[in-house]
Amino acid sequence: QVARRGMPQGFDDLHALEAGQGFKLIDAAHWYATEALYGDVTRALAGLDRLVGMFLPVASTMDLHYTLALRGIRDRAYVLLAWRGRVPEEALVRWLAEPPSEPETMAAAIDADRIVIHVPLARGLAAGDDAARDQIFGHHDDWFERWLHMLYLQQDAAREAREGLELSARVADILRGKRPASELEVLLPREPIGGHLRRADVATLCFKLRMYVVGRATHRRDRLAARLMQRGERPSEGELRGNERDLPLVFEDPGAGGYRIGIPADATLPPLAPPWLGTLASTRLGRELIPGGFSRLDGSLEWGPPPTK
Repeated sequence: QVARRGMPQGFDDLHALEAGQGFKLIDAAHWYATEALYGDVTRALAGLDRLVGMFLPVASTMDLHYTLALRGIRDRAYVLLAWRGRVPEEALVRWLAEPPSEPETMAAAIDADRIVIHVPLARGLAAGDDAARDQIFGHHDDWFERWLHMLYLQQDAAREAREGLELSARVADILRGKRPASELEVLLPREPIGGHLRRADVATLCFKLRMYVVGRATHRRDRLAARLMQRGERPSEGELRGNERDLPLVFEDPGAGGYRIGIPADATLPPLAPPWLGTLASTRLGRELIPGGFSRLDGSLEWGPPPTK
């Protein structure tokens, strides 16, 4: 994928290349979603499906971020259309059958980032490359650079970069089933750890795993809701429970045509979830960020009767 777009010279080139394309595609997705709601539904949904496939197969975690962002815009358009009963049946069947993200997708993205970004960075730091140092510490005035070098030696950064490579490799092995998921408890601790790069690596991997777990729940939630909206088919207990990789969902019918599908507050986490995810809602910070508890972690889907106009 990277080779097809033109091999970048380094991280900055890669970031600029993908960010520039990604933002334009997200703008296009919003345009297609608006067109689907107020114009040519069939044409707009076909356009949204094409956009979602633009970064597939993923060549980096940035590809994965943009794929999920585009998919989120498209899926919300499908849900809003289903609420009005306006999704063409052929498109609905195809969308409902689309599988959620699998661990291998995330593992492959982590591997690609390690090859394209982290390996050259670790080698550059070990060799005393100024460009590699600037990627970590940024560009600062001379006084700040001198102070930073006294506080944080470049060789320490190189050592931490190598440790980060090993960490990402082990997490990728867990995602592929080559290591037990219980190792995440040690690899991704709840408490902060020492080292500038190590903290960044752990925080990044935690974010990726949270994105994967909650993304699967959102994928199922949207499709179960849209099917009920357009076809009147209520989700079964098995569909709400999912499999061993899924967060369970809860379906509520308070009457008067209103429904809700979300993650229950006491949800049992799947094995590949970050170890801190289940305790987040019970913390003070979690309560501030997620009113209502764990069930609001990524937003419940609630709806009533569709508009009459």
